[in-house]
Amino acid sequence: MRKGLKILCALALFATVPTVLTACNSSIVDESQEMVDSALKELTVNAEVSKNFPLVVSARGGVTISWASNNELITINGSDAVVTRPTDNDASVKLTATATKGNATGTRDFTVTVKKIEVADTITISEAIAAAVGTNVAIRGVVSNFLYKDDSKNEGEQFIQGMYLTDATGTIYVYGPKVAQAASIGDEVTLKADREDFTNKSNKAVQQVKNPTEVVTIAKNKNVPLDSAIKGKTLAEIYAADDSLNKVFIADVKVQAFQGSGFVNYEIMDANGKYILLQGSESGKEFESLVSDTYTSTAFAICHYTNKGAYKAVIISTNVQ
Repeated sequence: MRKGLKILCALALFATVPTVLTACNSSIVDESQEMVDSALKELTVNAEVSKNFPLVVSARGGVTISWASNNELITINGSDAVVTRPTDNDASVKLTATATKGNATGTRDFTVTVKKIEVADTITISEAIAAAVGTNVAIRGVVSNFLYKDDSKNEGEQFIQGMYLTDATGTIYVYGPKVAQAASIGDEVTLKADREDFTNKSNKAVQQVKNPTEVVTIAKNKNVPLDSAIKGKTLAEIYAADDSLNKVFIADVKVQAFQGSGFVNYEIMDANGKYILLQGSESGKEFESLVSDTYTSTAFAICHYTNKGAYKAVIISTNVQ
């Protein structure tokens, strides 16, 4: 029958009989619909997901497939389904595939369960700081900044060497380039890492962690917790105290560059003229955009020492309200 219709379609090029053209068009539509239906039937989607996954966007015979989601826990980015896992309970999401070829179209729904994040039992950052060297600790915090290093192989370029995690009890440096480079400011994460004391030429130990594993991003675009940040202290008072390390402070300061002999140091300075050096790369390139003559309410943590034993600061947030 279909072969006969195709012959009629060919004859329709020279004929004026409307019924012949109608039969031709009907045959084409029927064939396209069969392709659409077949493409939808062959689609598969995992019933449970915990990470991003690919989506089929084309099928045999020129069928195109688009996708829609009824929940922001799964968003569609071209041929990828981007998954955001909930922190409380598993969530059900409906994905709808729409297949199209010419005027033929069809849809098929899939119900997908997005598995919740299994958050490990964690201790606070202050507890991790107090833990014995060599202890593997599980901590939770918000990525508040990165430590940059100049790339010796590519002049003018930098790479991330580690990151700072902040919670309501303090800030700690996490050494681990690969993990830090995959993170973003504002990511709330849990991770396991080894406690270590890092000592430079000053022989003063900095409590930090290294070799992070089992990193789980709980949420993104989180505000750094500053409710317990220490306010009302001058830089001179912070500088003189023996217990400022790994604590978060808020003070009115400005960032300025100090030109030395063959080097540039960047520092925060308050209205009293006291300064604390900033921890960063040798070039200080990452601080250039922060230099200002205006004093602003700034959150910063003391997480390092200079080689002479003076505190060094890490900026966590500027223009703190």
